[in-house]
Amino acid sequence: MGSRDLSGGPGTFGKDCGRFVGLFRNLPDAVLITSPDGRILDANAAAERLFGHTVSELRSLPPGALFADAPQRERYVRRLDQDGAVSGLEIQLRKRGGEVMTCVVTSVVMRDASGAIIEYQDIIRDITGKRNQERWLQMLKHALDVMQTGVTITGLDRKILYVNQAEARMHGWEPEELLGQHASILGATTADGSATVPEAASRWRRMTLNRRKDGTVFPVSLFSDVIRDGEGKVLGLVTSCQDMTEIIETEETIRTLSQAIEQSASLVVVTDAKGLITYVNPQFEKVTGYTLEEARGHTPRVLKSGLMDPSVYKELWRTISNGGVWTGELLNRKKDGNLYWCIATISGVRDESGTIQHYVGIQQDITLRKRMEQELREKNAELDRLNRFKNEAVAITAHDLKSPVNAMLSIGMLLRDMGDAMNGDQRRRMLDQLIDSGERMQRLISHLLSAESFESGDLKLQLEETDLAALLEACAETARQGGRKRGIAVTVSVETNHARLLADPVRLEELFNNLLANALKFSPDGGQITIRLLRKPREFVITITDQGPGIPPGEEEKIFDRHYQIKARGAAAKRGFAEAGLGLYISRQVARLHGGSLHAANLPDGSGAQFTVVLPTSGTGPVEIRKRQDPTGQDKVTV
Repeated sequence: MGSRDLSGGPGTFGKDCGRFVGLFRNLPDAVLITSPDGRILDANAAAERLFGHTVSELRSLPPGALFADAPQRERYVRRLDQDGAVSGLEIQLRKRGGEVMTCVVTSVVMRDASGAIIEYQDIIRDITGKRNQERWLQMLKHALDVMQTGVTITGLDRKILYVNQAEARMHGWEPEELLGQHASILGATTADGSATVPEAASRWRRMTLNRRKDGTVFPVSLFSDVIRDGEGKVLGLVTSCQDMTEIIETEETIRTLSQAIEQSASLVVVTDAKGLITYVNPQFEKVTGYTLEEARGHTPRVLKSGLMDPSVYKELWRTISNGGVWTGELLNRKKDGNLYWCIATISGVRDESGTIQHYVGIQQDITLRKRMEQELREKNAELDRLNRFKNEAVAITAHDLKSPVNAMLSIGMLLRDMGDAMNGDQRRRMLDQLIDSGERMQRLISHLLSAESFESGDLKLQLEETDLAALLEACAETARQGGRKRGIAVTVSVETNHARLLADPVRLEELFNNLLANALKFSPDGGQITIRLLRKPREFVITITDQGPGIPPGEEEKIFDRHYQIKARGAAAKRGFAEAGLGLYISRQVARLHGGSLHAANLPDGSGAQFTVVLPTSGTGPVEIRKRQDPTGQDKVTV
């Protein structure tokens, strides 16, 4: 169909046509007039605006060009063929440039007097925005329905217009049951009788109490805001509601745990997955000296003492990185450099996916326990030593005192029974033997008492200025008396003009008397014992040399052990000596207490033995002797 002139003619018909044309041109909705074959015959201004084409451009478009696709046009034509008219059909049309819009079409079929179709008159309204808004509202409603936070919308009268699933479920209702109800149905009454749901529509936030359908009350966090129209007029109120029951319980648990950790006597360390410290508790700060600020960002390696086997740390990280729990003892170092022992338990903290997010270490300071255990071990070792010494002393007393006691008893009974029949020489020999046995008993008892003092640690030196040369001469004179009957000579050679030092003269006399008694015991009749004193820059050296059989090879050090008893050799064997070997042990301890030493060796030519005592020239007072046991269980003495 060609173009039509709708301007009208003269007369009434012309006026009517004029009014129709004005209405057609100024309708707010787009109007298209199309031919039965789909060509556009005419269009109003609204159609030009809607499609972006002028009327002449619309007329030149091929049939169906405005439809988004062929199915859209087919649906439109099918409706027209079936119903002879279309009302409110929703189809997709295309603007200039290709943009697709959703439209509602109402079409009227115009026929001539014979009933033949002349044209179609289509009224088209763009509802794209409306449909988008509807879809948006639908998505928004879906979002609200799946939210875990409750949402309520009320009007100005506080009647409920909408609740989402979370809000209804939280309060024990179905959403339909709450629609139209006053919002106060969700609230509770406080102790003072006031309602927890305010009447006024305003913006507010509060922690309060709500009530469930069954009447139970629970804590909630509410946030409300007003709903306004485009002109700012208040239409209603939207309120979000969060059930705070679990949160409050969790916060209380966290607060309790936090207080427990903060006040704990254990050291608590928390690191991230990389091992960097994020938290330490006050006890950690107190014990290690590192504050939280100083420790944060560092690894626990800052506590390493460097004294632990590296394999311990390898095993620790292997265990916890694999999700296990490691427990063991660690020797750590404080900020000030001091060491402390702890029992540590370390484990990983995983998130919901099972990934380790943090490591938590709990340490118990066991330094005091370790110290007490060490002291207990030392006390037990000391008790063991003293017990062994007691047993040894009992054995020595039973064995070594038996011989002189028996001798004294025998001689005493012999003198009692036969004394009158003996001449002077016989009685004198008997008395000499009696005195010799008594001296041996006295010497043994003295040795036992001295050894006990060393073992118990009770021995204290009484220091005073001592003339070493005079002391040696006095000891030599005692030895001469003991060796006179056997023709043993004792000589003293002092090779210094100054032989004074700070020492305990009683203990030094005991030392040299023991050495000289030992030399007399092993010297042959008619032999010689030589005492030599010389001074070196920082020490006095005293040697005592005898002409006895010497020390058994390889036993030069063993003879100073209190458990050692040298086998009688030479002249001593002939006279039946079998005393305990405590004298040399005591002598070495006395030398060490004075800061000196005592050693023994055989003379190179095999003509006897020589004992060498070294004493410092500048007396510094008593030296502490500390006893410990080596792995073999033998006592070792450290000066």
